[in-house]
Amino acid sequence: MTPGLPALWGRLPACGEQIRHRTTVTQVLQWQHWLERHPDLLARLSGERASHALPWSFVLAPACSPFGDGRHVVGVMASSCDRAGRRHPCIVCCTVPRRWLGRRLSEPRGVLFRMARLLAMHVPPRARQTGADTSVVPLHAQLDEIWNADHSFAWRLLSGCGRKAAVLPATEDALPAERGADPALVLTGVPVAPWAEWPQCAARGDGGWFWQQDDRGGYVDCLRIAGAPACEAGAGFDVDELKSDADGRQLTVDFEQGQIHEHTGR
Repeated sequence: MTPGLPALWGRLPACGEQIRHRTTVTQVLQWQHWLERHPDLLARLSGERASHALPWSFVLAPACSPFGDGRHVVGVMASSCDRAGRRHPCIVCCTVPRRWLGRRLSEPRGVLFRMARLLAMHVPPRARQTGADTSVVPLHAQLDEIWNADHSFAWRLLSGCGRKAAVLPATEDALPAERGADPALVLTGVPVAPWAEWPQCAARGDGGWFWQQDDRGGYVDCLRIAGAPACEAGAGFDVDELKSDADGRQLTVDFEQGQIHEHTGR
């Protein structure tokens, strides 16, 4: 993984095998180990206890990072599957310094929101195994485009060039029939994040913050975890399967979840 650039790992309906972009084998093992040690989150992500079929944006503090490199991890994760229907999360992530959080997370429709809206077009229910025409290569490119446009926007503001210099790329050019399958369209969330002093609390605290948003950036679901890091590489684990911890231990995770949406006919 390259610090400051989005990485991708998981399965997509358009692909027959696991996909990995800017993610080393060691980092895959670290992610697998981390997911294994957070069973409540995995159950929510896999759909077993999910309220909405939407990607989750997230922030992980260094103490809860899979990588143990002292940096925050931000990104988007979603329940997904490959062309054969094998279920597996799809994760987009990036390691960032603490100061990134305050600058980027205060805007509900910021870079993570746009990455989540993009990923939603590549995972179920909007993307299906049969006849899936989405491609992982454009997904890589579009993720980079969103990320780079956001950071170019920040630099242009600092240099006094104004807002017109930064136009974020469109991520929702889907046909009307495809947009009709978008779960975010029938939800109305709240305009502010559900945590006090957001995003400063993420910069100061330990653990992880997860949230889902409607198509206009309203927060519809939230989740907070607190636990020790799982940064070991998981030596001996198979890259393609989630294995149990070598000594059978399981980390207890403090788990908070709140649904903060209402259904709407819009």
